[in-house]
Amino acid sequence: MTSIFPTQEDLQPYQAYDHLDAFFTAHQDEVVEIEILPSGFDPTDGFSMQQGIHIGIPKKVLRLAFLDARSRFFDTGYVWTVSCAPVSLEDGGLTKDMQTKLQSTRIMLLFDPEHLTAANYRKRCLENRMKLMFADKVIDHEVQFLNSILTSPLHRQSKSPTLWNHRYWLVSKYCVPRRLNDLVDFVLQELGIVCKSSERHPRNYYAFGYARRLVDQVKNEFRSDFPKLLTNAVAMVGDWCLRNPSDTSGWSFLTFLLQSMPHGQDRGVTVHKIVDYAITLRLRNESLWNFIRGRLADGTLTERWNDSLRSRLWVERYGGSVADNDEVQQYRVRVAATLDWEYRFRVEGMRSY
Repeated sequence: MTSIFPTQEDLQPYQAYDHLDAFFTAHQDEVVEIEILPSGFDPTDGFSMQQGIHIGIPKKVLRLAFLDARSRFFDTGYVWTVSCAPVSLEDGGLTKDMQTKLQSTRIMLLFDPEHLTAANYRKRCLENRMKLMFADKVIDHEVQFLNSILTSPLHRQSKSPTLWNHRYWLVSKYCVPRRLNDLVDFVLQELGIVCKSSERHPRNYYAFGYARRLVDQVKNEFRSDFPKLLTNAVAMVGDWCLRNPSDTSGWSFLTFLLQSMPHGQDRGVTVHKIVDYAITLRLRNESLWNFIRGRLADGTLTERWNDSLRSRLWVERYGGSVADNDEVQQYRVRVAATLDWEYRFRVEGMRSY
């Protein structure tokens, strides 16, 4: 029986583009989950596998859609000009050519997240539309688009410096000034996006780099909100790091947050909780123990907290037995290396004064 749907071999670029563009247009108010299907998965309709807001796209289909999207983008001419063609709110504040180019950038960035020309065009369109449309609607559509790409299980896209820089431009310029009444909640939502993206792509340096820039902006421009933000952010990121103990980027960001806090109880409580967790589960993750030894040696904690944690680690170091299995012995090696490194670093630091 002959199928009414085209096979992937028969697909034309415009068909692939129209199919994906229709999906993203229908769900532009939602965060969708996108996945690239492995070879061997042939969607029934020849284009994609869809279930609600979830879509799986064969790589060949995405490649064909990109070719058509790129053609539509450049065939209409890239040079940005003030058009004499009439525009209205119903048109999104854009001429027909502008709208075509804007829609094509979704597929272009999905296939090639480092396509700087496409990202810059989205910036210029957004700035142009902000003058004519309701600002919240324009911003929400852009945030949802970025959320969809950055938090989907896409290897390159979730760790794209171009997309994270685009997000910081959007958030710092338009989102933060509009969320002053609930700024702390908004930034914590952004940190949640960062953490989810970092689960999709572990050790996501660019995601946590974005988080640092956002926290620094609050610190420099909204000092009254900063203490509350730090307390909540340390709790959130600390819990995330314990669930992902091998993620060195997460531990580095937690270090940044702790060092931004004033000396006091919160620093000690957080590090003590992490040490308790590591000892209870006898974790051997190098990134976790690098974090612990660094906090013991770099002055993040008061001496009282340092002495307390150091005492616990000494008990763990010498409380073993020759009957311990290999995993426990490896754990004790981590503890011993942490104490030796911390002592050497601390003594050398004292000699330098």
